Amino acid sequence: CIQSQLASLSHERDAAKLAEALRSSFHAAEEMGGLLALGLIPFLALYQEVSPEGITTFNRYKVFVRSLLKKAEPRSDAAILAAALAKALADVAFRVRRDANEA
Repeated sequence: CIQSQLASLSHERDAAKLAEALRSSFHAAEEMGGLLALGLIPFLALYQEVSPEGITTFNRYKVFVRSLLKKAEPRSDAAILAAALAKALADVAFRVRRDANEA
């Protein structure tokens, strides 16, 4: 439900309105449950474009995903999930920075 709301907002022209909608969506998802918010990772690129808070949120998610990668046993389901989340974060970083080395 939150993802579909954000997808419809991606065409919003008012950056302040879009930034507030993204902030409230990430906050609501995090309140409902930590892992639910991970499904919003693709929207972090847009969030970073319209608000400095998006960068802070991206960095918080990056720390969380790195900790998942470190804790996961090799070749486990947790490792596969953490790798997929890390790839999603790298895609966001590339979209925002256009620098493959930094992503």
